[in-house]
Amino acid sequence: MDTGKFNINTDFYSGFEGEEEIILTMEKENIPLFRIWGGFFSDIFDKCEFPGDNWKGFTKDYQLDVRTWNWDTFEKVKIENIEEYIEDVKGYLNLKFHFPETSEAVHALYNYLLYAKEHCYSVFVKID
Repeated sequence: MDTGKFNINTDFYSGFEGEEEIILTMEKENIPLFRIWGGFFSDIFDKCEFPGDNWKGFTKDYQLDVRTWNWDTFEKVKIENIEEYIEDVKGYLNLKFHFPETSEAVHALYNYLLYAKEHCYSVFVKID
């Protein structure tokens, strides 16, 4: 039974204050922000080893500077197809990364997105 308790680590930015930060929020007020240092985010999505025509989710956004990773605006952007982002992040779950913390961050990001989907919450992304 789902008690609605949220117990996912959502802070992968502390200690990197003043550097690039990616913030995910859910429309539900009592859900914590998911904060990730840009270095961890790059460590994940620089690893795409598949052709561009197969890019989706954050990989597509990051590689093409579109949607959630649009440098023309630093506004909060709603993820329109959460399934696409979940499937994308899932492909990175068992990879090795440069930073040891990145693996934990990618698993937490995946669980954060799954939680939003399971509870029908919208997710928004902002680059700071």
